[in-house]
Amino acid sequence: MDTIVSHFTRLKTRVNEKWKWVVLLCCGLLHIPLNGVMFAFGVMYPILQHEYHISATVTSWIGSISYSVILGGHFITHPLIERYGSQHMAIVGLIFGVGGIIITSFAPHPVVIFIGFSLCFGYCVNVTNNCAMTLIVAWFPGSEASLAASLMFMYGPVGSMIGNPLMVYLESMHGWRSAFRMSSGVMLLLGMLCIVGMKMPAEPQVNVELVKREKASKAVTGIMNNIKEQHVYKDPVLWIWAAINMTIWLGLMIPFIHLVNYLALQGVEPRYGAIVMTIMSVTDIVGRLALGFGLGALKMNLIYTYCPALSILALSNAMLIYVDGFKPAIIYGVGNGIGTGPMMVSAYVVTLSLFEGPAFSKAWGFTGIIQMLGCLVGPSFAGVVLDLTGSYHISFIIAGCLFGVGALLSLVLSIIYKRRTGKKKLADIYQLEPVAIESMLLVTEAVTVV
Repeated sequence: MDTIVSHFTRLKTRVNEKWKWVVLLCCGLLHIPLNGVMFAFGVMYPILQHEYHISATVTSWIGSISYSVILGGHFITHPLIERYGSQHMAIVGLIFGVGGIIITSFAPHPVVIFIGFSLCFGYCVNVTNNCAMTLIVAWFPGSEASLAASLMFMYGPVGSMIGNPLMVYLESMHGWRSAFRMSSGVMLLLGMLCIVGMKMPAEPQVNVELVKREKASKAVTGIMNNIKEQHVYKDPVLWIWAAINMTIWLGLMIPFIHLVNYLALQGVEPRYGAIVMTIMSVTDIVGRLALGFGLGALKMNLIYTYCPALSILALSNAMLIYVDGFKPAIIYGVGNGIGTGPMMVSAYVVTLSLFEGPAFSKAWGFTGIIQMLGCLVGPSFAGVVLDLTGSYHISFIIAGCLFGVGALLSLVLSIIYKRRTGKKKLADIYQLEPVAIESMLLVTEAVTVV
């Protein structure tokens, strides 16, 4: 009898080891059509503006709000995932997304697009992102979580790489409304197949450490009670980090919304603009791969990538005002993609390295708000400038300057980080046993949504 039980236990362990990769694959595949439509909004920009006779400012708000909902909606989403589970909430998110795209395809007025695309579809991407990260943390404990999250986020640029040229083709053959309806069908079919595999483990790793957390409960409670004493908002590092994120997100989303329209104003056909967006996605993937494997081999903190990455973004955006054709736009796409990759995936890890322990929760929440505001204001400002001046030049010059300021601030922050690192270990700062630190970080990792 014991032999049979032992055999089934080993079999269950092997199945779990295999199934976690199925979960990772499902989480990633789910986001290909979602990101494909979301990041193809730049292709839709001039089409919507022409059909509804709306200003560049209004059209920009459609995209800006959707990205802001993706970044800021976790305050609503996370409690719901805790209560109803990732799989159930992923279904809800998918319904929001498919419904929002269908509503948008029948929109008689831009207000309906705000409801369908900006709010419903934006919230769909937010929910599915949060559900996926919750599952990644549960299935890939410890150091494996970083690798799994990096692999999952690779599907974002893959979706953009496929979505931009495909949306141009479908729009030219069937019109944008039919293209959206076809996209919603793909989302529904692929989404439901993926969600079937998005199950929580029978024994999540976070629960395996419950005994350790119980042993360290008094110490962890002490940490939580000392949050007010840390005065994280008085730490200049937080405000430098917030300023860096503001400079990043004020300009980072502008190309995803405005680049195709900008190139069209320079005489570049939308189909070639979509190719430039695809090149951006490919080089984005290259940047992420180089980031993951290169820094992993060098054992460097991601914070050191910000200065060079932002410098590349500053240079590429500054040169964009001289782009007047398809070939120069390719050079821009390569540079912007390489610089964008690290910015998209490293904020969570950098925040965790700057604010270890309970200060991280406040710092990460504050960082999310800054990112949301920057994403909301930046592309909208570019639309206002286009309406007032008839050109994007001022917007891209300002974006380049902001990236340059962010690069300088990143250099300052890297120096501060290097000076602070190594002086005190986390266990020394809070005077806790290592098991208490491990448990506290496990709780933080489990309840924080990227």
